[in-house]
Amino acid sequence: MADNYIGNRMDDYIAGKLKKASPRRLTPSGKRPGTLDLPVDSAATVWIPQGALLPAGRRLIELLTNSGVHVSYRAERGKTGAEPAVRSGARHYPPDAPAPETPEMTVSLTEGAITADGGRISIDYTDADALAAAAIAAAMLTEPGRQVRNAKFSFS
Repeated sequence: MADNYIGNRMDDYIAGKLKKASPRRLTPSGKRPGTLDLPVDSAATVWIPQGALLPAGRRLIELLTNSGVHVSYRAERGKTGAEPAVRSGARHYPPDAPAPETPEMTVSLTEGAITADGGRISIDYTDADALAAAAIAAAMLTEPGRQVRNAKFSFS
């Protein structure tokens, strides 16, 4: 009896009839696979004086506000300039409004470059890599990232 059971199970295994093992849903630390936890200071403030409406700027605003960081940016007046604020909860400053007082971090974006904290972080990127560059900039504005003294990245 036992020999038949084991033989039948082996036949089913070879034929691929047995249920496959379910994929692992958690890593050994208990976190979901594909995630990396980087703590942020939820009281931190980020000021983006230029480039907030570029694709990298929009993505950076989204990433930072989703993590709990207070983001303020300067952009044109009207629906176009206010759109990132409406979508993410950031604060929009029109061109003629005074800048916020003493932000903890300042990020400037231009076509192909992101510079943060007076040059502490410098990221050069192509148009195709704009979203990845914004993700790297967001990671460098977390608590562990702020401990890095100088970081230069270049996408080519």
